[in-house]
Amino acid sequence: MKSHALKSATLAAALIAGVATFTGALLAAGGGPARVRASSKTVPPSISIPGKLPALPKGAMKITKSTRGVEAVSVLQFDDNTCESGLGAGVQVSSLVEFDPAPPCTNPGPLAIQAVTARMNTFNAQDFVFHAPGPTPQMVNAATVTQPVAVITGLGPCPATGGLVQRVLAPPVSFSPGNATNFFAGIRNTGFAGRDTSPPNANRIWLLCAGCGMTQYSPAFLNGLGLGGNWLIRVSVEDVGCTPVELQHLEVSD
Repeated sequence: MKSHALKSATLAAALIAGVATFTGALLAAGGGPARVRASSKTVPPSISIPGKLPALPKGAMKITKSTRGVEAVSVLQFDDNTCESGLGAGVQVSSLVEFDPAPPCTNPGPLAIQAVTARMNTFNAQDFVFHAPGPTPQMVNAATVTQPVAVITGLGPCPATGGLVQRVLAPPVSFSPGNATNFFAGIRNTGFAGRDTSPPNANRIWLLCAGCGMTQYSPAFLNGLGLGGNWLIRVSVEDVGCTPVELQHLEVSD
């Protein structure tokens, strides 16, 4: 059994996210079973996933800009503030969203993630995690930035509306997108994070699980398990190189 689990874990780590086969029982680091589930009380799915998964279209990101012109702060999100279910594996996981940099105004420069907002259903979230731009996140525990935050505790099972908790990042997490069109950010948590399953599905949801045989669950893989949707996870981003609106035009007349 140990040999089979080690072989499955080694193979899964080498696979490109989104191209994998469900291997049955997955082993937790402590030797017990760890299976991705919709909530702490549901049975893990046991269906087969094809080796080649279809490409999924990415949904549009919602951007809410600051109402104060002197600030270039935007909240990036995909959820609609409703929680229909959760998602987790009963062990520590990273719940990530693929965001677009989306500079909020002209003269874009480095971006600073000022806060993370999330909903936990059970147990808690302990860290903010940021993964560099690319086709997939980095592997589990290989985040570009891991920053402890004041714990976000579980509010109970869904369905529910709202319940999101914001945590300010001090210091902010800064990065320069360059020509990148995406980045990955979210929370490292133990338990089950809130999930919005109302359509449309943005196909931006990732789950990294160090205690599972396959450590990187892509949007396509989660959809194949019937566990798609949108995390109730948002980030507040500031374009630190932005010129305030009232200073973008200056005219002097006699």
